[in-house]
Amino acid sequence: MAEMKVEVDREKLQIRMERVFDAPREKLWQAHTSAAAIEKWWGPRKYKTKVEKLEPKVGGEWKFINKDDQGNRHVFYGEFREMVEPERITWTFTYEPYPDSVAAETVTFEELPDDKTKLVATSNYPSIEALEGMIQGGMEDGARETWDRLAEFAEKA
Repeated sequence: MAEMKVEVDREKLQIRMERVFDAPREKLWQAHTSAAAIEKWWGPRKYKTKVEKLEPKVGGEWKFINKDDQGNRHVFYGEFREMVEPERITWTFTYEPYPDSVAAETVTFEELPDDKTKLVATSNYPSIEALEGMIQGGMEDGARETWDRLAEFAEKA
């Protein structure tokens, strides 16, 4: 499986993740803009994801709920700020317990030879506390598992 690179820049209040997927760019774009697709790959395996809202257009809102077997819920939401199909999505990202820690995230989809795609997700945080909270909350492990699931989904789709 492809290696995911994660870089944390505390001066810029930024986390950058990068991975090459063995799937065409259009498939990965669709995986990010279809509620049915998102529910199949988004979040760690121990959660079932429900897309409560998805309006993939500038100004559109999104809201995803992760639920585990014990009924615990984790709610994430935001607003689409930029959509350049199939190259780039920029959205805000908020974890419900921390409504003041809104991150701005840009995901780029770079087409590579042999139907491969490089995905780069760059998240900018409003404060060092928000950045550190995300890191301490297990973001990197969750992101790795999520992108493993995305790779599996893209290969099947």
